[in-house]
Order: sequence, then C-alpha cells, then structure tokens
Amino acid sequence: METPERIAFAAKARIEGKEGTEQREKTIEAIRSGNPLDAEESEQRKVQRFKAVAKVDDATATALAHGESPDNFGLKGEAKTGAERIQGKTDDFVGVSFLDLARKAANAVGRVVFNDLSPVGTGFLIS
Repeated sequence: METPERIAFAAKARIEGKEGTEQREKTIEAIRSGNPLDAEESEQRKVQRFKAVAKVDDATATALAHGESPDNFGLKGEAKTGAERIQGKTDDFVGVSFLDLARKAANAVGRVVFNDLSPVGTGFLIS
C-alpha cells in the first residue's frame, strides 16, 4: 500500500521542519533535566492523559500533571503504574527525536525479494 502524497508531505514537513526540530530539542532537554512532563506545553493534554491512563478524577490528574507523586494519592496497581509511565525520571520515555534515529537506521534496511518479486523479508548488507 502506498502512502498518499499529502500524508507523506505533511509527515516530512513535520519531521524536517523548524517546528519539529524545536520540539525534539525541547523534549530531549526535558528528559535530560529529569522533567519529561515539561515536554508537553498543554496542561489540558497532560490532565486528559493522566485521566485516561491512570483512571483518576480531574483534581488528581491535575495534581499529577503538576508533578505530584502517584503515591500521594494512594494509587495502586494499574492506576499507579499508568501514572508512573508518564511522569518522573525514566529511561523509557521516548521523544519524537526517536523518529529521526529510526529513519536513519531504516535507510540501511532493504526488502529481500525472489525472482518473481515476491517479498520474503528484510535484510542489510554486512560486507
């Protein structure tokens, strides 16, 4: 299936454009400073995300969005795990800069086909 041209153009502009670069730099800096929530400027988006993932009310979601620990609200099980997934110091928080790295890595991968052009997998040249 081929990607529609308008979608490919919009994605390329977002990844390569000034706004995308600035957002990646901001995200990386937020992660390095130990405050990954600072990468998201919209408090409303943070609150909505906490409500959905941690399944908490507005007041609790707002407090979590401001950096309160899930332990302060007695969250347990999946609610606590969900809240911690999107807050605090973490090595598994993936910023949008990951897309640049993945795209560079993808350039080294090719599709493997047989004579009849039937794809059988992917591969890369090692020597």
